Amino acid sequence: MDILISIIKFIVGAYFTLFIVYIFNLDMKLIKSLQPIADNYYDNIKRDRKL
Repeated sequence: MDILISIIKFIVGAYFTLFIVYIFNLDMKLIKSLQPIADNYYDNIKRDRKL
């Protein structure tokens, strides 16, 4: 019974966390903050062709 309660607590906690991420759109805000780092990395890659 103790394991069942732990599993239910984990599922409720995971659901609540995912709900907060969805409501506040936190995943896209995180990606937006990481975009300049990714742009800097990909802009500095050596390429063998010029466009």
